[in-house]
Amino acid sequence: MFPYTEDRVNYWTGFYTSRPNTKKMMKDGSANLHASNKLYAQRVINNNTTDQQIKDVMAAKDAMFDSMGVAQHHDAITGTGTQEVDRDYNYRIQSAMDKSNVVYKRELEEALLRHTGVKAKPDSLSNCLGS
Repeated sequence: MFPYTEDRVNYWTGFYTSRPNTKKMMKDGSANLHASNKLYAQRVINNNTTDQQIKDVMAAKDAMFDSMGVAQHHDAITGTGTQEVDRDYNYRIQSAMDKSNVVYKRELEEALLRHTGVKAKPDSLSNCLGS
């Protein structure tokens, strides 16, 4: 089974161990997706939530789901895609995390204030966002 070849001169090795940065990006994106979704769900079911807040949350959630869905492709998971394709997976995940983190940070700040009475300092939640 390993190494894999499509012809007599080109061999592939390193399934599941190649492209560790992309695999780390996928893990971070997945963690971000699941953590942010919990706060997004709380926001959406809150009776005081405005239509604009729901639109913001849904756009952030959809961006993360779309990018992480694309990253589940067999070439992304195994690391067998070309360098250009790998860069695209990384770009998609990072772009979605950047978009989502704007909303996620706001939701974290509001949840912290609501549950503890503590107002977050500017940029103090950056380590919680996973990017």
